[in-house]
Amino acid sequence: MTITSQHMNGIVPILKQAIKEAIWSLTRHEKGRKGDIFLFSTRRSGSTLLMETIAANRGVSYIDQPFSLYHAKPDQLSILPIVSDSKYVELSDEDMNRVYDYLSKLLNGELKVNAPWEFWKSNFDWVSDRFVLKIVNAKGLIERISDQFDAIHIVYLIRHPIPTALSAIRNNWTLTTNSFLQNPHFIEKYMNNDLLAFSHDIKNRGDIVQCHVLNWTLENLIPLRTFQYHNHWFCMSYEEMILYPGETIEKLSHVLKLTDLDNMRRFITNPSRSTKQVLSQVHHLRNVQDRIRNWKKNINEREEKEVMKILERFEIDIYRSGSYEAYMQV
Repeated sequence: MTITSQHMNGIVPILKQAIKEAIWSLTRHEKGRKGDIFLFSTRRSGSTLLMETIAANRGVSYIDQPFSLYHAKPDQLSILPIVSDSKYVELSDEDMNRVYDYLSKLLNGELKVNAPWEFWKSNFDWVSDRFVLKIVNAKGLIERISDQFDAIHIVYLIRHPIPTALSAIRNNWTLTTNSFLQNPHFIEKYMNNDLLAFSHDIKNRGDIVQCHVLNWTLENLIPLRTFQYHNHWFCMSYEEMILYPGETIEKLSHVLKLTDLDNMRRFITNPSRSTKQVLSQVHHLRNVQDRIRNWKKNINEREEKEVMKILERFEIDIYRSGSYEAYMQV
């Protein structure tokens, strides 16, 4: 039989997954005394950079998007409740117990999902004693997970909604607003009739940027409404992380009890893996200021004000029209 490119396209992902699982089977997890880290964020918000920066510490291994159902393995699907759009918003107690069971299996190393596998890289650990979980599909469960697992650290990372939306549009990602607007428990706890009508109006008549910013707002509504009641959560913005990497590393090391600061600095100041050397602090600051403001070239002042009215309607003032940094530390 002739092997065609079509055959190879089907074989390569299967082979790659088999290699990953073979490497995972050789790794070992021995739970340490420091708490595991749950990193909650939104897609295109710098969550991978932050996850890898934290995992640069010896003994810390990451679990990348454990709640994504799109590439889930059978053993994941046998435990996790199946939800629309792979978005975990408000669940019944029975389904939450399944989530707790799933997370417990991840944290004790019984179940291995989306873990590091490139063993030739300097930050790969064959033996780990701590996990950092990057969670972008289950921000709606942040409070219940925090309450259930006493010893964990919660990190919440947020980025300005407009560049987040523009990046999602460039990637042709679909909207997941229905996961929130059709969830009666979410509506009852976090919406009212006016907000619900407003959301449906944006969804049905808004332009593509407005729809994605509404999506951002609904996705982040639960953590934004609840973080003020949890002083032990560490909340930070993408802009803060990129503009002030030194201060970010110091905060992370203190709050999360991380010690490999040099390794963390190498990751956080080199977001592009092709970068050959660490930039000077002055050059870095000028470079990233341009980078995080770059989205303003794609939207005019009037459009920006119109889009930011969505956040104003939900009484979210972390980001405001005319600014690119978080107005306050979340």
